Amino acid sequence: MSGVTIGQGIKAIDALSKIQSLLAAAMHLTASDEETELQLELMNLAESIAAKTLECCK
Repeated sequence: MSGVTIGQGIKAIDALSKIQSLLAAAMHLTASDEETELQLELMNLAESIAAKTLECCK
């Protein structure tokens, strides 16, 4: 992570926290087809946040 500022590091930690929360919520959504669809949407959102965070830290 050379060249990464403290602010970028803080944003990365915040993003990881959000990913953790999204995935924790997604794990409980399996009772219906609608919840399964929401689960996939949350997982896609988490992946998107992770990808943007990694772009920021390059």
